[in-house]
Amino acid sequence: MTKDPDASWLPIIAVFLLGCSATALVPQTVPILGKLATEFGVARDALGWVVSLPSLACALGAFAFGLVIDRMGDRVVLYAGVVVVAAGDFLVTHATSVPLLMSARIIQGLGYIALTVAGATFVLRTTEGEHRRKAMALWAAHTPAGFAAAILFVTPLARPDADWRWAFWGHAMIVLVVGLLAWSVVRSRAGGSFGRSIGMKDVLTNVRVYRIGLASLSSALLQTGLMTVIVSHLGRHYGTKPTEAALYVLIAMAANLSGAIIVVMTPVRKAPSVTLLGSAGIAAAAGLLIMLAAFHEIGATVVTLIAFAGFLGIANSLIWSFMGHGLLSPQASGALGGFITQTTFIGVLVGPPIFFALSGAGHGSYTLATMVALLLLMAIAAPIFNRRIPRTTPDAGHSVRSAA
Repeated sequence: MTKDPDASWLPIIAVFLLGCSATALVPQTVPILGKLATEFGVARDALGWVVSLPSLACALGAFAFGLVIDRMGDRVVLYAGVVVVAAGDFLVTHATSVPLLMSARIIQGLGYIALTVAGATFVLRTTEGEHRRKAMALWAAHTPAGFAAAILFVTPLARPDADWRWAFWGHAMIVLVVGLLAWSVVRSRAGGSFGRSIGMKDVLTNVRVYRIGLASLSSALLQTGLMTVIVSHLGRHYGTKPTEAALYVLIAMAANLSGAIIVVMTPVRKAPSVTLLGSAGIAAAAGLLIMLAAFHEIGATVVTLIAFAGFLGIANSLIWSFMGHGLLSPQASGALGGFITQTTFIGVLVGPPIFFALSGAGHGSYTLATMVALLLLMAIAAPIFNRRIPRTTPDAGHSVRSAA
């Protein structure tokens, strides 16, 4: 066991930064879609899958990657993910047609799966007890952090005189540097049996895991759905320019990240049932008010958007802090991380079309949006029914410090 749990924060932070760089793969194309459309001679709307392909890869293959991680070890897959992501960045910059661009984005998606699932698995394997809960709450923050960083870095490249390829060259350099940092601080401290995915049955037959997965799916659906439609929503109801709305989105992502940090740094995680239900309730109510355009002034709507993002950040980090409750053995870490990651990205994929449908529902939107908000609130609160689980998992006394 680790005598000083805080001593292991450096490798966790390094893996967290790799998670941020993985998340940045999705929004890195959004600000430059117009330039890509011009470059390849297609309509902007035809490039929708250029944005979504990495998320689709996670939604389809994360659990399978988790099983691979349980066989090969998280560190091997983590570093392979670094190489694959950098290779995908390189191929995007050299794509000469839309099919080649899509192929390169699929390769990036494979690296995305490797980094996100192996990162979650590493945190699960190398922590225990309260330290694990804090570490998993921090891991949940890699999504808003990576999203905000990508928008900040790539948006200036949308200028006419800028080269869009730097969005990918820069990302490749960042992921390689962070990968070297992770390689230098992530050590193998103990051996383990990773020859068989003997934990797969533990994951697929554990109702606790399904509750956590349902909550993470619903949180991702709510966040990505509303944040996807918010720019057009603000423009339609308040006449907000897209550039101004994009700034509001960035501020909301900062609030989302702050919510996750609150869970890591304060005692709110020690009352997860009350905090999860409360934060999810506020987020669902705020999202409902925004979708119904309940305020006449843009200022009140922006404040509500910030509250929505901040409290949903708290709820999402609490959901991920429950991960240890679904871990019955170290051998199931990869399968568990892959399962929760995959359910999360299913929410990422289905959220935007659901919210676009709500946005265009017209006079019937009040009842429909209210029903969706209540359903999502109940789903996000699902993990609170796991509270009778002991604070430490059965492996707490011999947690595997790293997968070789």
